Amino acid sequence: MKYAVVAVLVLFASMLAASPLVLAPTEVSADACICDTELVVFTASNPAPTADNYSFSITSSVPWGVVAPSLAVIGGQGSLPLYAYLTPSCFASPGNYDFTLKGQSSDYNANAHVALRVTPCVTLQDASTESKTMCLGEKHAYKVLLRNKSRTAAKNYTIILTGDASAAATAPQKVFVPAVGETAFDISLDSAKLSGTGTKTLNVRAVSIYEVTGQPTNDEGTLSMQFIMNNCQQLDFNFPNLGGNAIEKCAETPFSTPMVVTNAGPLGDTVTLYTNASQATVPRTLEIASGGTQQTQLTIAANTGTFTLKVSAASKYGAVREKTLEVVSKTCFGVNVDVMLPNNTCSDTEHAFPVKIRNTGAAPQLFNLSVKNMDFVALQPAQVFLNPGEEKEVKLLISSGMKDGKYEPIVSARSEMSYGENKTYIFLERCYGVRLSGENDWICQCSDKAFPFNVINIGTQSDSYLLYRVDGPEWIQQDLLNGSVLDIEGRSRRTVNPVVFTCDADPLKYKFTFAVSSVSRNVSDKLCVNITVYSKAVCYVARVAGPDTEVVEECASTIIPVTIQNTGLLKNAYALDVEGPTWVNVTPDFVLLEKAEAQVVYLSASPPLNEANKSYTIKIIATSKGVVSTKEITLNVVGQGEKTTPTPKLEVMPLDVSYAAGSLRFKCADGALVSVKSPSNKTSAATCVNGSATLGAGEYGVYSIAVTKAGFVPITTTYEAKKPAPSSGMFLASTTALWIAGALLVALVAYGAYSVMGRKKAK
Repeated sequence: MKYAVVAVLVLFASMLAASPLVLAPTEVSADACICDTELVVFTASNPAPTADNYSFSITSSVPWGVVAPSLAVIGGQGSLPLYAYLTPSCFASPGNYDFTLKGQSSDYNANAHVALRVTPCVTLQDASTESKTMCLGEKHAYKVLLRNKSRTAAKNYTIILTGDASAAATAPQKVFVPAVGETAFDISLDSAKLSGTGTKTLNVRAVSIYEVTGQPTNDEGTLSMQFIMNNCQQLDFNFPNLGGNAIEKCAETPFSTPMVVTNAGPLGDTVTLYTNASQATVPRTLEIASGGTQQTQLTIAANTGTFTLKVSAASKYGAVREKTLEVVSKTCFGVNVDVMLPNNTCSDTEHAFPVKIRNTGAAPQLFNLSVKNMDFVALQPAQVFLNPGEEKEVKLLISSGMKDGKYEPIVSARSEMSYGENKTYIFLERCYGVRLSGENDWICQCSDKAFPFNVINIGTQSDSYLLYRVDGPEWIQQDLLNGSVLDIEGRSRRTVNPVVFTCDADPLKYKFTFAVSSVSRNVSDKLCVNITVYSKAVCYVARVAGPDTEVVEECASTIIPVTIQNTGLLKNAYALDVEGPTWVNVTPDFVLLEKAEAQVVYLSASPPLNEANKSYTIKIIATSKGVVSTKEITLNVVGQGEKTTPTPKLEVMPLDVSYAAGSLRFKCADGALVSVKSPSNKTSAATCVNGSATLGAGEYGVYSIAVTKAGFVPITTTYEAKKPAPSSGMFLASTTALWIAGALLVALVAYGAYSVMGRKKAK
């Protein structure tokens, strides 16, 4: 009736407007669920007296509508039903959508509207009569009814559970619901899987999945279910053997007592036991039926002090029971170790030091004794039995010959129930020991020499020693020590210098073994040295240098300088003599020279009358310890006034100095005498032979050098031997050298002028 009234009104309005087309829906609104089809019928009327051709279409914001027929002929004053099919997309969102039916003739247009309300096809209903209040740990099943109002399609709905109760709930993954049908399914809830009590929410969501792509559609519904969880479990436990809340135990031993756990709740339970202290242990879990009990053990470890112990029992359903116990540990067993060691003692002596072991416990005990952290020591005896409070002394034995240093022994006593130790220290040091040191040496025949030996007391205590020869020639025994005892303080030394003199030993290298031994201790040492005996010819030889010829004038005195150089190994005294005419003398008649030292002596030649035109060969002799060194000079005698004195002409002394491999090397004139003083004031000399000379230079620093030769300007200079790299061989003539050369040149010129003037006066 409602629809008829609407149609009449629309038709009447159209007639008044003289419209050639009137469109009227049978209803102004319709309902459709997602992915379903809704049919809406429209009436198209032609109020004109003549027939006409018409076209029809549906428009909207969504492409869900079609109309049939889309083309029609309506006679004059006639009408035609139109069928609009509205099908929301499977991915449509719920809501209201407006659709417009359009009609058009050759001259006129007409519109009609209908509203489509889109809703999900699915709905969920809690169809369970089961109580939603339960004890934590119970299991229940709840029925849910799923309805599908789609008229065209049966659907599979995917079930999704969310909320804080979802961890305990299980449901089918998919539920099939026929078109315009319903399906019931169960949700199981295991409250044991929930944590804590109180209200828990389970959201049940049913979603239609587009099978082609696997995408969820908007055809979905949700049901929210509330569950109340109560803790219905009750636990208790006690310690039947304890008189109260205190445990008294021996600190050295473990303690165990029964523990009875009761489950007074309605459910069988898994009870977890734990304590607040690592020293106290209980079984981890117990399975206890409803109303049941189980007995277990509480164990407290050995070597614990006094502490507060909390023991707890926790149900898997949330019930917790806790009790506090006071644990009092008392010492029932004990031992004290007292080691009486000095701070330091001798390592080369055996020792036995006292160690006291005392039983501080309340029961007799057998103790095993040991020493750690130090080798070659022992306790004697290694085991003692002690009554309560008893003390016994044992010996700590330390072997001799141990390495010096600090030791930290740990002396311990252990019984079945107790242990004690003493950590101490001791310094071991060598109290007695001796070392003999000396060097290879040499000696000259027929000279005495002291051989230094160092007797070193390497111990810390004073001691007395004897030094003696073990093997080697007997001539070294002279004046060695004559058996005297050397008293030497600890950590110090004595140097002895036995003097040796021999003329009989051949010039060879001799091997000697010397020994030193303690007078009171079994300590000694030996020393092997080589002593080389050099011949007199090597030790006492000299170089006598002078002119090979000289012109002397009769009835006049001529002074001839001669150089005596000690080329031996020792400081020597040389007796000087002249073999020749009686009118030739040498002054002085002896010289005392250090090794390599040189000195000029003078020959005085005074030929008498009637010696002119004669020649004499004289020999200058230098004698030391039977070794004779000579130089021959030919004297040509001329008459009075016949000797000419040419003006002296001094040549420049050639000299180049270099340093290599610990030696100074000289390039110089043949026969030139090179004298060198080292940085430590040691002197040495050499004669240039074949234009060169070499002298040892074992020190770094500045060397003083003097080079002289008759007829040449003498040179004094310095040379620095540098450690990092060899020197380039450069040298500088000193101011003194230049002054000496100049003075000598002036003197020679003056002497020549004087001689010429003297001859003129004589004529």
